[in-house]
Amino acid sequence: TITKTLKIVCEVLSCDHNGGSARIPFSTFQFLYTYIAEVDGEISASHVSRMLNYIEQEVIGPDGLITVNDFTQNPRVWLE
Repeated sequence: TITKTLKIVCEVLSCDHNGGSARIPFSTFQFLYTYIAEVDGEISASHVSRMLNYIEQEVIGPDGLITVNDFTQNPRVWLE
């Protein structure tokens, strides 16, 4: 799934190797999610845009990082 793919990508790209939830810059996540959804072809651009807007406005903190839990454990975030 796209969620599992993004989880793996976050874990690979994250500099947090202390057992916490992997974190990457939101801008990186935004690029990757948009690209993967486009390649997949089954997720509308409007859905991707809605999810990214919600995450950016409601989930991302002042550090500008997104954690795996932000998109796997939040019931309002549905990437598929």
